[in-house]
Amino acid sequence: GGPCVGQLLEQIGADVIKVEPLAGDLSRSIPPHFADGDSSFFISVNRGKRGVALDLKNERGMATLQDLVRHSDAVIYNFAPDVPARLGLDFESLLKVNPKICIGQMIGFHDRGIYANAPAFDIVVQAAAGIMSITGEREGKPVRMGYQIADLAGGLYLALGLVGALFGAARSGK
Repeated sequence: GGPCVGQLLEQIGADVIKVEPLAGDLSRSIPPHFADGDSSFFISVNRGKRGVALDLKNERGMATLQDLVRHSDAVIYNFAPDVPARLGLDFESLLKVNPKICIGQMIGFHDRGIYANAPAFDIVVQAAAGIMSITGEREGKPVRMGYQIADLAGGLYLALGLVGALFGAARSGK
């Protein structure tokens, strides 16, 4: 879902800077199709974005990220619910860097409870939601939808929420 948010916002005119780990985003290696070493999935949800690789567990990497936040309108992240506070990227911490920042956090299943830190890859969300039980052949096994619909729907709703937050911030100054 997270990559879809940035892609949707880029398509409506936002200047999106994707921050990925020094080793690179894992989605760069999703098979089966590749171009210039990157997966077609990675390319499809990151076209038009600028990118930087940072080690957010390193003081210099965090300082660079804070400089980006200082000059940004919004931050989007797609971490397990406990990660932002651990890295110092939670709303309260980022407000200290930029009092006008809007935050869009993609959460898989929920921010607390037994599934809070469960992986929420598209196929997992499709299975948990039951949508795979109604695709494929009538008496056959559950089948994943042909497109990552959970990622797209989650990204669409978060993009809409973030645009609403930005609109509200423009009106209120907060």
